[in-house]
Amino acid sequence: SVLEAFAAGLPVVSTATGGIAALVRDGDTGLIVPAGDPSAMAKAVTALLDDSDRARRMARRARREVEAYGWSRVRERWSAAYAGVAA
Repeated sequence: SVLEAFAAGLPVVSTATGGIAALVRDGDTGLIVPAGDPSAMAKAVTALLDDSDRARRMARRARREVEAYGWSRVRERWSAAYAGVAA
């Protein structure tokens, strides 16, 4: 999954289908390519393989992004939501 790739410190190359575009910020945490375009997918993957510095920057940002979905953060948000309902 996208979050698993982020947690592993990997940038994601994908299409914007499903909920992918809500998670992957094109050029920031990964690359988004047009659906049904294998040439664009290959080009994007090759671009990251050819530019390891760019891939590492994306990987660092992706790793930070996934921290928002960690259990401690989720617990904080749920606690705040329940507190708001109980008030």
